[in-house]
Parts: sequence; structure tokens; C-alpha cells
Amino acid sequence: MSPSVEHTSPLPSPAVLNPFGGRGHALMLGHVHPDADVLGTLLALGLALEARGWRVTYGGPHLAPALLAFLPGIDRYRQLTGLDEPLDVVVLTDCPNPQRTEGLIDQARRAAKVVVNIDHHPDNRDTAT
Repeated sequence: MSPSVEHTSPLPSPAVLNPFGGRGHALMLGHVHPDADVLGTLLALGLALEARGWRVTYGGPHLAPALLAFLPGIDRYRQLTGLDEPLDVVVLTDCPNPQRTEGLIDQARRAAKVVVNIDHHPDNRDTAT
């Protein structure tokens, strides 16, 4: 596993951008009881990757709440019970600890080449690779 990278600049770190240099398959992984914070971030990044030719899967341990049905792309966010296909990148946002994915992050580490965790919580437990 590569070391974690802490980055506080307003510009993205090369360590975060490098996995997205080409094209591939990305999973935008949400946390339990997804809220607007996690869904807005995952959907925006996922839609931007799709515009660059990536295949993107969206999901997490629970469905998105109906109150957020107005978000672009929300209809593609699914409840995931497991991950069974290879992934190039998994993006986890707004999730300071792995328990909030109900085991999906552990499966993602086995399925993906890289896990990117974008989070603002001071108690983040370094789930990225």
C-alpha cells in the first residue's frame, strides 16, 4: 500500500490527480445514509470523469434519500451489497472511517488499483492508497 498523502492546498495534489490521467473504470463510493455532502461530491466528480471517457459506477451501502432526487445523476446511484469486478480507481468522499462503508471499502481495496479518499474530517483514518 502506498503511503497516505495529506494535502491542504486549494489546488489538487499530483498524488490525487495521477490515477485519473487516462481512462478506466471508477467507483464513486458513498457512505451509510448518504447525504448531500457525499452525493454532491461523488456525482460531480463522476460526471466529470465520464466526460473524459471514464466508465463510472455510483453506489454505497444505502440508497440515496428521495429528498435529493434533484441532483444530476442521482438516478444512477445504487445500493451496493458487494463489489465483484476489477476497478481502476475507487473514490471515497466525506468518510472519515471505513466502518461507514459497511465493508465495501475493504472489498474496494481488493478490486481497485487505487483508492482515493477526499475528506475534510480531522479524524480521518487514512483509508486511501
